[in-house]
Amino acid sequence: MSELNVGDSVDISRVGIVYTEMKNSLQTSSEVSLNISNINHIDGAGIQLIYAYINAAKNKGLNVSISEPSASVRSVAKILGLESLMGWSA
Repeated sequence: MSELNVGDSVDISRVGIVYTEMKNSLQTSSEVSLNISNINHIDGAGIQLIYAYINAAKNKGLNVSISEPSASVRSVAKILGLESLMGWSA
């Protein structure tokens, strides 16, 4: 299993770095674990990247496990209407 911890900040300034890490994790394992529990700063670009990663992993037929999202992640996902699409209850 490939475990990816994106750190405590996923915003427009870090999207390129996190994208590269995510892309690599999709190529190295049939099962991925995404740790988003420590994120305390996230913006629209960051939440879109997480959403795209989850979809890309599922489209490749990979098993995806996701840590409990931090309050910051949930808040931005809710504002953007992505909370239910990510499988998190409102």
